[in-house]
Amino acid sequence: MISTSKGNIKDNSFFYLLWGWLVLVASLSNYAMLQVHLEYAYLPWPVTYALIISLYGLGTFVSGGILKFKPLLIGGIACWVISIVAFFVSPINVLLFTALSIVIAYLIPGYMLRARKGEYRIRLMRYFLRTLFKTAHLKDFYSLTIL
Repeated sequence: MISTSKGNIKDNSFFYLLWGWLVLVASLSNYAMLQVHLEYAYLPWPVTYALIISLYGLGTFVSGGILKFKPLLIGGIACWVISIVAFFVSPINVLLFTALSIVIAYLIPGYMLRARKGEYRIRLMRYFLRTLFKTAHLKDFYSLTIL
């Protein structure tokens, strides 16, 4: 069951990439709009963004723990650090910190998961074949395979 869940999360690197790109574009677009000098339009957002960064950092960290995938663990920790720093920077720069956290927590690990996807499929097939041969009492055949 756990290994099936791990496989499902690894196969869904698409969702990390989709979420990452959507939030990155939204953050940078909001930053650009605020550069047009819409006064006081952004005052509630720094705290909101900092909390959002810490919450998706938690999700990224938990996913990294389940998958035993260090880039997601590092991304989650980086989000927590960035969320703390976000409280001490000017409100307009919080959007840049949000974009940075998306790149570190979602995009980089998402592309790394996509690159390793084929490797995990091979490992899963080897595990399945080993289990099949052991449970079918085909130990002689199993010892002859290169699995």
